Amino acid sequence: MDRPKKQKKAMREQGLHILNQSLQAQGYPARSVRYNAGAAALLETALLKGEGRLSENATLVVNTGKYSGRSPKDKRIMSEPSTQAEIWWEGNRAMGPSKFGTLKADMLAYLENRDIEVQDLVCGADPVHAVNIRLIAAVTWHALFLRHILRRPSQAELQAYVPDFTIINLPGFLAGRERHGTLSETVVALSFGQKLVLITGTEYSGENKKSAFTILNHLYPSRGIRPMHCSAKTIRLSQQSEPDIWRAVHSFGTVLENVVTDNKSQTRLSAAIDGSLDAVAFKTDRVRGIEIPCNGPADARPYLDPYETWQAKPAFKQAKTKLRSRIEPKLLEMGLSFPLSKVWPVRRIEGERT
Repeated sequence: MDRPKKQKKAMREQGLHILNQSLQAQGYPARSVRYNAGAAALLETALLKGEGRLSENATLVVNTGKYSGRSPKDKRIMSEPSTQAEIWWEGNRAMGPSKFGTLKADMLAYLENRDIEVQDLVCGADPVHAVNIRLIAAVTWHALFLRHILRRPSQAELQAYVPDFTIINLPGFLAGRERHGTLSETVVALSFGQKLVLITGTEYSGENKKSAFTILNHLYPSRGIRPMHCSAKTIRLSQQSEPDIWRAVHSFGTVLENVVTDNKSQTRLSAAIDGSLDAVAFKTDRVRGIEIPCNGPADARPYLDPYETWQAKPAFKQAKTKLRSRIEPKLLEMGLSFPLSKVWPVRRIEGERT
């Protein structure tokens, strides 16, 4: 007698998104999916998963391991008729459709038993030419990092959000040289026809950011637009020389990537001994007096997005208690020598700008 086949458990999905744009509707399997979680919720989950540690400024400190920078030799662009003549193939490596298809299928199979973060974001300052970028991330802090870097749609915009391009980033999935036609276990493969980026084998968050900007670099010139993006220097950053950037870097929820810390989890922003690079992502509204069109009026609010998980005053005490009861014991086990109450930015969360 044949054993009855086990039925697959239904995918658990939560968070603000359009049903017909859900991962399930698109045929992307996962154990659970959380859409557009706010910074506080992402920080909590990253800590509970052990993806990083909390500094005394309540920033998230992470280390990307083997890859502390981008891997340009592992970039691939799928060769397809729609864009074949538009790509500079002397400077870009091609990936055939069959290899790309195999890589995609294998990555989706890998997704099936995992908990996934989805961030629906916007890349580009001009709303007429902005591109909707969806990140599907197996690593929670990747979602937090890109959420800081790109523009965050309003709650109303999320209720009508349709991704133009999707980035799937699975650092734990290792590509196969023969099976996927790669040089190593790491690959960043882009298909303009499928509007899809596949990233494997690296935890370096800059691959997400660079993939989003690569899409603009391809789309904008034909529209008569020269794409560019700016960044703030953090190497040897001091409070005296650049107080506003220093304050933003040391704010709650900022992500510090490959940053050297001392035994008190105090940050020292400088090139690491092994030559890896610092990377920092913070919300632009942490910088006083800033006016950045790519983030729009929503970023003028004092601290949290209007739909942030812990934004309401009545819920603040409960949220604070929840954070301490769930996370503080874990952090103490990891060597945290001070209570979270010392670093929790009460006044900023309640809306008073400091």
